[in-house]
Amino acid sequence: MGVIGRSLALGGLLLGGLAAAATPPAAPPPAEPPPVERAMRLIEERLPDRVDRAELERAAVAGMAARLDEALGARANRVLDEEEAAEAAAWERGERRGVGIAYRLVPGRGLLVEAVHPGTPAAEAGVEPGDLVVGIDGRALTGLAAGALDAAVAARSDEALTLDLRRRDGGLRTVRLPVRPYRLPGARLAEGPPLPVVRVPFLGEGAADALADILADLESAGARNVCLDLRDAGGGLIDEAVAAADLFLPPGSLVAEVGHPDGSVDSLAVRGEQVWEGGVVLLVDGGTAGPAEALVAALQDHRRAMAVGTPTAGQAWLTSRLPLGGGLVLELADRPLRSPAGRSWAGTGLEPDVRVEPADLALPAAGEGWPLDLQRDAALRLMGGAEAR
Repeated sequence: MGVIGRSLALGGLLLGGLAAAATPPAAPPPAEPPPVERAMRLIEERLPDRVDRAELERAAVAGMAARLDEALGARANRVLDEEEAAEAAAWERGERRGVGIAYRLVPGRGLLVEAVHPGTPAAEAGVEPGDLVVGIDGRALTGLAAGALDAAVAARSDEALTLDLRRRDGGLRTVRLPVRPYRLPGARLAEGPPLPVVRVPFLGEGAADALADILADLESAGARNVCLDLRDAGGGLIDEAVAAADLFLPPGSLVAEVGHPDGSVDSLAVRGEQVWEGGVVLLVDGGTAGPAEALVAALQDHRRAMAVGTPTAGQAWLTSRLPLGGGLVLELADRPLRSPAGRSWAGTGLEPDVRVEPADLALPAAGEGWPLDLQRDAALRLMGGAEAR
């Protein structure tokens, strides 16, 4: 080929290359929507008048939370609406709605009143610990579940409950109690010196301050040991648990470690002065959960207390509430808790130093010492032995 021919061929190659360069690349195929979104679209297309998208979205997130519970053993992941999230935050602070009774089920008999919270409808009506609730709104409690009273309260707004009570002396009494908001007491003196028992039902706002006031009074009375009843103290605020630990530990003592999703760890340490230097016995059970478990673990690790009862709940985490949009909030158990010694009690709970099963009485005996409390009695014997030494 001559020079002209080679030049023409080269020109053709150049023109072809320029033409190819000018042609835009083919667009990638559209990406498939995520499976959840695709399912939403298909349901809306095929059942347009049968479903509500907001309900489907909530159900989808609830399914994810339930799967997380299975994978993590947390039993704390859930989806809430904004009103429910506000109620959950109020519950953590210790705000309640009801008649002001703490109780337990006595199989075949009714609901045994274990505590009456001050300033509540039950307290105003003269309901007392040891009373047995045998009927609600005229219906006998025989065969009902342990949560019968809670369910009855939840079914009402600003109405009242009628309770049939069997008193400790065997007499019967009927009271009508309005259902209204109240705040759980942070701590109360259940039994006075020489072997004092302080009931801590919940580590909500002000619990540590209430406990500090009681300890100051006990010290003034010359008490040398104290029993903290943390049974059924589930939930609450980790800051209150740390503040309660402050009362028993020297300044600077580590109380708990809190992990975060980014891998960082917060070390929560004592900030105030130690208030109580005497002996401490803790009452614990399967209802002792979350921040209350952190308090127990800290006092155990620092050898400041002996725990009596049964293993705790095993809730070694704190939850975060994360807005999702559309009025939904995702509650995730995403912040693990560890004790000062690095222990995690997730799933297993904390083992008491002295294991004592609760009394399981189908027929409680009225009179002095009723109701029978084997765990408390064991704690008092420990305290009495320490006092004798």
